[in-house]
Amino acid sequence: KSALAMNVVMAVAKQGIPSAYYSLEMGKTELASRCISADMNIPASVIMNKPLSDAQMNVLNHAIKKNRNLPIYFDDNSTLSFDRTIRSIRTMAKTKGVKLVVIDYLQIYNQTAESEEQGMSYMARACKNIAKETGVAVIALSQLNRSALHPSIRMLRGSGQIEESADNIVLIDRP
Repeated sequence: KSALAMNVVMAVAKQGIPSAYYSLEMGKTELASRCISADMNIPASVIMNKPLSDAQMNVLNHAIKKNRNLPIYFDDNSTLSFDRTIRSIRTMAKTKGVKLVVIDYLQIYNQTAESEEQGMSYMARACKNIAKETGVAVIALSQLNRSALHPSIRMLRGSGQIEESADNIVLIDRP
């Protein structure tokens, strides 16, 4: 789900549309590596963890130059609360003109609600509200409960709350 979301962000940014990516799992360096790895045809894990050959370094340098000025903003602050993420989206929309936001992923946020269902409800509504308030498209990634062969909305953790607030839900099935 993260790789697909990053590809969407890259495609949008290459059209000159400012985008923001919020991740509590990956740091800015790893996110940037994921961005340029597609242009290099080299996995991000290789870029991050293995010595690159001279040819790969040349390709890496070219990819960095090509993507350096893309309007992509990463927020990897692992201490973020969801409310702080929403405030950051509001600020990014005003100061950077961000039009697309990816939140990777909802269930990883520390929830202060009494139950997971209440927490998911709050976050889903907050995503909808910030999108309406700022005119920003929000893609909120979510985990699935993996109890069946093929995904369905019922497998989405907190699905009732997410389904109720979402304009669209996309489930990806790679058999």
